[in-house]
Amino acid sequence: MTDWAGQAAQRTLEKKRLHDQGIERANRVTQIKAEAGPRLFKQLFDWLNKQVATYNDKLAQGSDEADELVVNLAQSSKPAPEMPDSEIVIVRRGGKKEPLKIWYSAVRGILSYECEGRREEFVLYVGDDDQPFFKTESNTPQTIEEIGTEALNKFLASKR
Repeated sequence: MTDWAGQAAQRTLEKKRLHDQGIERANRVTQIKAEAGPRLFKQLFDWLNKQVATYNDKLAQGSDEADELVVNLAQSSKPAPEMPDSEIVIVRRGGKKEPLKIWYSAVRGILSYECEGRREEFVLYVGDDDQPFFKTESNTPQTIEEIGTEALNKFLASKR
């Protein structure tokens, strides 16, 4: 004779446990993203400032001042509920090229940059170890340094 009631109750309890775990994980991921997104955006800003300062110092040894880069944290040029209040803007001191604009949308969990009319986006994920990281559209994990390097390289290579 089988213990249908016991087995059915066990299955029901296991489903509820898994459901509760899923809800708990989703809430934890939401909280981690809310805290980590702005912090990672600030890390990117700090990293860019440091790299641009070093770049400008090395240029001072024989280049035109107009080639120097300037990093600013500016009011967003595309205000909308899903966009942040501020964006990182990098320009050449001489104004020779269109700016590089970088912003993070906490609502969407997306870090974006725009250069020469092209936009790249990186989605914020939280790993099984609860560590936040960004992924490209092709699902490749990217560090802040990799994102910053890619954005600066595209900016320096841009023709406009």
